[in-house]
Amino acid sequence: MKAIERLLKVATAAWCIGYFFLPTRVSFLTGFGLFFFAGVWCVAYPPGMLGLAKGIDPDDKRLWWVTRVIGIGFIAMAVYSIATTW
Repeated sequence: MKAIERLLKVATAAWCIGYFFLPTRVSFLTGFGLFFFAGVWCVAYPPGMLGLAKGIDPDDKRLWWVTRVIGIGFIAMAVYSIATTW
């Protein structure tokens, strides 16, 4: 799971740099693709998202539903945005 987290960080950094050089439509689609990827990561691996927040125990299974709801929200927003932009 650390590899997925690193890949997400590298992809986000590449998108931030590419945002200024890519056409507007492509940069928005890739940005929403990152939201989709982050949402899937939140749903599949809740301790990873909780580990980013300082002061919260990532091993507390009572909080995992929060990250899954956030992940589902990211996925829904990305799918809606890509469908309306496409």
